[in-house]
Amino acid sequence: MAGIRDYTKQYPLLIYFFLTVIISWGAIIIFAGADGIPATGDLIMVLGMAMLLGPSTASMMLTGLVSGLRGYRELRTRLVKWRVGVRWYLIVLFTAPLSTAVVLLVLSIFSSDYTPNIFFSDNKVSLIITGIIGGISVGLFEELGCHQQPG
Repeated sequence: MAGIRDYTKQYPLLIYFFLTVIISWGAIIIFAGADGIPATGDLIMVLGMAMLLGPSTASMMLTGLVSGLRGYRELRTRLVKWRVGVRWYLIVLFTAPLSTAVVLLVLSIFSSDYTPNIFFSDNKVSLIITGIIGGISVGLFEELGCHQQPG
C-alpha cells in the first residue's frame, strides 16, 4: 500500500485523470448497455449523473489514499465554510437561472421550441424542486471533484 501511496503523491494529477475517465466512462457503458445510449430524458439524466461520479469519486478516493481521515475532515471544513457574505451567494445562486430564463424568453419570441417547460407543466412545484435538487447535486459533485489538497 505504501508503494501506491507514494506513486499517488508523486503523480496525483495523472492518477486523478485516469481514475476520472475510467469511472465516468465505466458508468456510462454500464448504464448505456449493448444498444448504445438512447436519447430519452430520464436516461440522459442518469448518464449525466454517471459522468459526475468520475471526478468526485476519484477525488474522494485520492483524498483518502493521500491524506486519510485528516483529508476528509479538511474537505468537510472547506465545503461548509462561508467565505463571502450571503449577498454574494444569492447573486451566484440566481445568476444562472435568471439569465437562462431571460435568454429562453427572448428566443421563445422567435420559436415556441424555446419556451420554458414551466409554462406548460401541470406540476410546476415538482419541476422547480427537481431543478433545485439537480442544481445542488451537480454543484456538490463538482465541488468534490475539483477540490484542491493543501500542499
